[in-house]
Amino acid sequence: MRVLYLTMNPNRASTTVPTEGWFRVLRPKGLEPVLASKEIGSFHEWTTSQGIPAFQVGMPVPSEFSMARLAVPVWKLRRLVKRFGIQVIHSNEQDLYPVAQYLGRLCSLPVVVSVHFTMDRGFCEWAFGGSRAPARIFFVSEGSREACRPGIQGVVPEAKWRVLPNGLDLDHFVPDEARRAGFRQEHRLGSNLVIGVACALRPRKQLEHLFRAAAELDVPGLRVVVAGAAVKGDEAYADALLRFAHAAARGSRTEVFTIGTRLTRVTAAMRRRDAEFALRSAGDVVPDWSGGTRLGEVLKVFLDRWGQRGVARRAVVVTLAAAARQTLRRTLEKEQECIAALPV
Repeated sequence: MRVLYLTMNPNRASTTVPTEGWFRVLRPKGLEPVLASKEIGSFHEWTTSQGIPAFQVGMPVPSEFSMARLAVPVWKLRRLVKRFGIQVIHSNEQDLYPVAQYLGRLCSLPVVVSVHFTMDRGFCEWAFGGSRAPARIFFVSEGSREACRPGIQGVVPEAKWRVLPNGLDLDHFVPDEARRAGFRQEHRLGSNLVIGVACALRPRKQLEHLFRAAAELDVPGLRVVVAGAAVKGDEAYADALLRFAHAAARGSRTEVFTIGTRLTRVTAAMRRRDAEFALRSAGDVVPDWSGGTRLGEVLKVFLDRWGQRGVARRAVVVTLAAAARQTLRRTLEKEQECIAALPV
């Protein structure tokens, strides 16, 4: 079967891992793939090294989508369809499905799509609604299917849903004891229990849930290993995520206070597992929701009561106050000088 694969991923990782597996395993069984990539990268290079036709076509993703931007790439893809006698079009990520859908209608060919991320209702109705529904929609796991169910149910008939797990090349994706031992030695992990994940550091991966779960486990020596890097445009999230991971690892030494007309310690409330419940609990603990904010006085109380215990050491203090009186400024300056003088 001659299949045209469309991908927005230039790398040999993430969404192209199963695609590479299909190419390895299914070509001897009759698959004749042709690849069209939005960007050229290591996956394109590997594909060409295997003797598979591969091309670069600048296809628009949803944030770039318009009929004007669609015309040229669809025309180029149509030429590939005719040149190689394509029988099926496979959109390797749902972001390129709108391109694949228009190409399929133009060429009267069936179109299938692989889903790698959770899709909301708005996207599903826009991409798959009515006559735009794919011939098949593939989810990488049952969990992924269920996460997408609220968005896709009633838009694409469930008879067209399939679960097609990643890692189909069982000769390639197998445990490697030598690599395992080498990795543990290199990173000084010893015999400790390790939870690992390899992915891009971006919001859709929701790695903060992993850190929260690990922080709740009472397992001596537990280690969490993250292999990945920030994606262009998501650098701020990656930075915040690593700071969050550090705080989670040191959670037992983190103290949280509110400042109103008095100082209120809300550490116990903020250690609740559920974030919303933690905030509600903290709200119940705080007694002074009115009456103003006595910044200078309360900061002095914080230093007198907690500074001696070491909680204030290495503290980062940011004070925001509207139209602060001169006396308030002097009080704050004095207390902040005390914080700066604390031994580390």
